[in-house]
Amino acid sequence: MLLLVAAGAAVCALASVSLTSSEPETVKVFDRLHWTVAYVTAPIIAWLGLWHVDGPDRTARRWFAIGLTITGIAYLDYVYWGFTGHSLVP
Repeated sequence: MLLLVAAGAAVCALASVSLTSSEPETVKVFDRLHWTVAYVTAPIIAWLGLWHVDGPDRTARRWFAIGLTITGIAYLDYVYWGFTGHSLVP
């Protein structure tokens, strides 16, 4: 629960800085940072949720966590490309 609150506060703060800044480079950096926090936190929370359940819901939660993990990895590749111009996965 603490992770969710901390990540939510970080996303809101970073998005606020991005929305209120007048410099395009600052907007781009803080926009990418707030999405990075969200995309990294989501699979962590999904995996934590998977470990706390038994029964038929476990399979669905596992696939949800796997999907969020793949999405997070793909987003990190996009952010790397955005900052460096190179892609980790050609």
